[in-house]
Amino acid sequence: MKTVVMPVGGGIVANTYGLAAGLLFRGIRLVQCPTSFLNAHDAAASSQKQAINHTGYKNIVGLYHVPTMALIDTSFYETLGVTELKAGLGELTKNAALFG
Repeated sequence: MKTVVMPVGGGIVANTYGLAAGLLFRGIRLVQCPTSFLNAHDAAASSQKQAINHTGYKNIVGLYHVPTMALIDTSFYETLGVTELKAGLGELTKNAALFG
């Protein structure tokens, strides 16, 4: 199958479309295009889990579906505020500690 799901956006967009990609036809190719600093580090290092929140529970509906690749355009970061950049640095630090 040549179909590819390619979400462009932050974490909610990535997780929603990642879940859909994992469910469609028992899994189709997923190419993540994160636009937030936090999601870029999540998509590049540890985004095997595709999950969404439901009925007040975090990540209660989900599956494991590894992206084929992550396309990261750093020009999106120019519009981010300090809070978003700090969140991304936190994710970067966590991934460095966990994955080396």
